[in-house]
Amino acid sequence: MLKELTGKIDETLKPFGYRKKGNTFYCRQNGNLAIINLQKSVNSNKEKIVFTINIGICSELLKKQNGQSEAIPDIDECHWRMRIGYLLPEKNDRWWTISNIDDISKISDEIKNALETAVLPIIKKVSSDDSLISIWKSGEAPGLTELERIENLLGLLKIQGADDISPLVSEILRSVKGKPIENSVKQYLKDEFNYET
Repeated sequence: MLKELTGKIDETLKPFGYRKKGNTFYCRQNGNLAIINLQKSVNSNKEKIVFTINIGICSELLKKQNGQSEAIPDIDECHWRMRIGYLLPEKNDRWWTISNIDDISKISDEIKNALETAVLPIIKKVSSDDSLISIWKSGEAPGLTELERIENLLGLLKIQGADDISPLVSEILRSVKGKPIENSVKQYLKDEFNYET
């Protein structure tokens, strides 16, 4: 049943330049990789398939810098990640259940609408490295830990050859002071920037 559903999703995404690999759809957007992935729940069985959709953006610059393989990244390797439900009006995790072939038509229509009205527009908005930097500078980090946000932000600025990041580093150090990640951030700054605190 999932195969039939991914076929329907493929029909929706193909005109936007997406290619399919298993349960993952990917496309180059603003120099980066946009990932749309169907994740099956452990509650799936022979009688029903329970699934959600993950969305991710993988910065090609960070991917190369971090020595990640050339393969299409898994969703957990993306530098911006979000579940589809948080882009929908309910702003809640959203899982669908397919228990028979008749469910596919209704569910695929619902997903098509969600992809076209919520997912594709947000991907277009956040997929560039400049957008990711802006998001991370604001303190937001969908799908990332605070340490990952800081490392990705500073790493991408370094790759881009940003002039003076001292004010940003000072702000980051103030924000992590006394937190469990403080030492990890200081070690990262020392290792990557020879920044002694």
